Amino acid sequence: MVLACITMSFHAAHAQQPPLSLSDAWTLAAANYPGINHKKAGIKAATYEQKITRSSMLPQAKMQLQNTYGTFNGSSGAFFPQPGFFNVSGNTDALSGAHVAANTFGSVMADWNLYSFGRQRKNNEAAALQVAHAHSDMDAYLLELKSNVAARYFNMLYTHAKLSWATKNSVRVKEILDLSVNLADAGLKPGADTLLAASSYAQILSDEDHWTGKETASRYQLTEYIADSIAGNTLHNSAYLTPAGDIPAAADSIRQHPYLEVIDTDIRYHQVHSEALGRAAYPSLSLLGGVAERGTGIGKNGVVSNNWQDGFKNGAGNYLVGVGITWNLTGIYSTNLQKKVALQQADAAKSQYDQQALQLNTGLHATMARITEQMQQVRKTQTGVQKATEGYELYLARYQSGLINLSELLQIQLLLQQAENTHIEACREFWELMITNATLTGDFSYLSRRF
Repeated sequence: MVLACITMSFHAAHAQQPPLSLSDAWTLAAANYPGINHKKAGIKAATYEQKITRSSMLPQAKMQLQNTYGTFNGSSGAFFPQPGFFNVSGNTDALSGAHVAANTFGSVMADWNLYSFGRQRKNNEAAALQVAHAHSDMDAYLLELKSNVAARYFNMLYTHAKLSWATKNSVRVKEILDLSVNLADAGLKPGADTLLAASSYAQILSDEDHWTGKETASRYQLTEYIADSIAGNTLHNSAYLTPAGDIPAAADSIRQHPYLEVIDTDIRYHQVHSEALGRAAYPSLSLLGGVAERGTGIGKNGVVSNNWQDGFKNGAGNYLVGVGITWNLTGIYSTNLQKKVALQQADAAKSQYDQQALQLNTGLHATMARITEQMQQVRKTQTGVQKATEGYELYLARYQSGLINLSELLQIQLLLQQAENTHIEACREFWELMITNATLTGDFSYLSRRF
């Protein structure tokens, strides 16, 4: 008995979940949608790139350790073993002993770029702008995600409203069918009325099946973003069919928008990058330093030992410090071309910014003009539904009294059905405009307050 009560309580608690608010849907989407992780990874990557750029300001140290074993034949002369280096060798005729020897060598070199005419500072600024761009890209993506979730959410409300409309119609026509059967049985109406009412009822039931499928599908479509089943959640259909009049005032123009911020950081990056490339044409001043230790199996007396351990003997240590100027003379032309490329990319981004701003502002003014008129249509269709409902109730009473025939009553019911459908479609268009307006302004507060 106790177990049965617990089971019944469990099913009662889960039969109908609390309403899913639009804000809850946004929160679930931001927490679960895979695209968010993609953008977060982009931010982390840009942050690591910034750290790499900053680390180039530190002294660059290199270390090498060698232990070799081989011949040491040579001849006097000078040559270039590889570009940037040359080697001078003396005669080895004075050596005696083995023909091979072990050698050990270790060195540490440091190169600290002290001054490069602000090139490093500009590179740091460019890296910081890349991080800012990644954050702006995330904000723009979140705005787009909000818009997509809102569109799916309101499509679910729309299909639910249409399902409720079809169900309401089936209830009314079923009432007419039952009434026609009773009147026909009483001999007050012809039996053909029941066939006509039954035909209308069958058509209404097919509409109900149609919208049941669409309503279920719309719930599944929303789960793409929220990754959670909402099959049992109730919906805010009363708010959907009664839009409030506190519509946000239209802005004169859009000056700040996540879409514009993405392009703005692009512009600033290309500008700073071009400045960094311009500084690359100048030389850089570096502090150089190094220490080295070496050992060899060739003794100071000219006797060569081929024992491996003797390669650590006869050691010699040296250090070297100084300053150096590096100037890539042949790279001046190519860096100048790269600078021009960056400037052209900045100009292209500016044009893209102007185009995006124009589209946003034009779309905003057009949308606000439509919203005002659409709100008027919603109010009028709502009044039309009220009047049609009152008229239908009067005609239903007249049919019960035998004052009108069935075809007239079904015609009135069809007018009420059309009035309700027109109101739902007007509300759907109104909320679509509000989603567009929220996307254009980046402000979803009106929708979050209502739902």
